[in-house]
Amino acid sequence: MEYFDTIKKHDYEQISIIQNQKAKLFAIDVIHDTTRGPAVGGTRFMKYPNEEEAVRDALKLSRGMTYKSAAAGLDCGGGKTVIMELDGMDRTLALKTLGRYIEHLQGRRYTGRDLGIFHRRY
Repeated sequence: MEYFDTIKKHDYEQISIIQNQKAKLFAIDVIHDTTRGPAVGGTRFMKYPNEEEAVRDALKLSRGMTYKSAAAGLDCGGGKTVIMELDGMDRTLALKTLGRYIEHLQGRRYTGRDLGIFHRRY
């Protein structure tokens, strides 16, 4: 797969697949670089034609966050999470699963809302 060349060329630190079959969750979390500090970047929730496109998007967006953070003079690196929106998905369970994954990184990665993530008042 050609994205392995991209991973080597641009020195990505970590790529994780997070899934939960009950929630119909398939997500990719990418930490591009933490040289300047923890990886920051939002969580995107959208339809992708296939898993490869989702991985490609996460790689591109996380690298962009590294450059954005550096250009802004922030003491952080770049990361990004993409969640593939699937029919019948349990969004609540999917986001809880993803939250547990982000927590286990113990401050190495921070995320927030991005495309497709909205705030609900309960």
